[in-house]
Amino acid sequence: MIDKIAGLLLGDKLDTILDRLIPDLNERKRAKQELERALVDTANAALLAQIEVNKESAKHPSMFVAGARPGAMWICNAGLAYNFVIYPLLSYAAAVWAPDVQPPPQMEISALMTLLAGTLGLSGWRSFDHKNKVSKDSLGISGLF
Repeated sequence: MIDKIAGLLLGDKLDTILDRLIPDLNERKRAKQELERALVDTANAALLAQIEVNKESAKHPSMFVAGARPGAMWICNAGLAYNFVIYPLLSYAAAVWAPDVQPPPQMEISALMTLLAGTLGLSGWRSFDHKNKVSKDSLGISGLF
C-alpha cells in the first residue's frame, strides 16, 4: 500500500530516485523504509486530525454542523430509493398506461455511490478495526456511531 501512495506522489519513480541518490543497497532499503514510515505517520496524523474535527463537529448544537452526516445519508437514501424503487415503478407505469409519454429521467448514480461509500466508511477502515479486534469503545467514539 505504501508503494502505491509513494507511486501516486512520485509517479512510480521512487526506486529510480533512490537508486540515483543512494548507491548502497542496504542504505537504500533503510531510506525507503524511513520514507514509508514517514508516509504512514503522515497519513495517520491526518486521520487522527479528521477524527478530532468530527468529534468537535458532532458536539455542535446546530443541525447544519452536527447534522452533516445524517443529512448526507438522507440525501443518499432518497437518491437510492428513487433510482432503485421509484424510477423502475414510474418507468413501468409509463410503459403500461402512457406509452407515448417519455419515461422519467434516471439519476447519475456514480456520485451518489461515492457519497454512500464515504459516509458509511466503506473504505475498509472499520473492517481493518474488526480484523484487529479494535472496538469502538476502545477508540473512545462509541457515542458517535
